[in-house]
Amino acid sequence: VLTSAEKNARSKEPGAISATSPIASWPSTGLAKQRAEQSKSWLNEGIKSNYTIQLSMINVINHANFEQFIHKVAEDLKTDQLFIYPSKLGGVPRYGVIYSGFPTREEAQIKRLEIEKKWSLKAQLRTIGGLRSEIDRTKSHDLW
Repeated sequence: VLTSAEKNARSKEPGAISATSPIASWPSTGLAKQRAEQSKSWLNEGIKSNYTIQLSMINVINHANFEQFIHKVAEDLKTDQLFIYPSKLGGVPRYGVIYSGFPTREEAQIKRLEIEKKWSLKAQLRTIGGLRSEIDRTKSHDLW
C-alpha cells in the first residue's frame, strides 16, 4: 500500500494519469466504465517494472465490441484484474485491454501462454512503465 506522499510522487511521473480526469470518450455505462475508472488508479499506483498481459487493442468507435470483449473475458478471468487504458495507433484512438499484474516476467509468461492456449489470442507482455510511456507518447491522456 502506497502512502499519500508516494501516490503524489507517482502521479507526477511522466505518463501518470490524473485520478480526477474525466472519462470523455470511454463507454458511459457497464463493466467497461467501471474498469476504466479503476484502471487509472491501478496504472498510477503500479510498480513500473511489473508486467501485465495485453489481451487486445480495440478501436474506440467499436464500443459494443469493446463491451462484449470485456464481458467475455470477465467470464473466465477475474473481473477485478481486468484493466483498460487509452492509446492511439496510427492516430486512431484505441482501448488496450490488459490482465493482472505480475512481479516477474516469468510469472506473466506462464499466464500469457495459458491464456493464449485457452482463448486463441496473441497476447503480449507489457510493463506498467511501458504502458505509461505509451499513453504519454501517443498523447492519449485526453481519452481518459
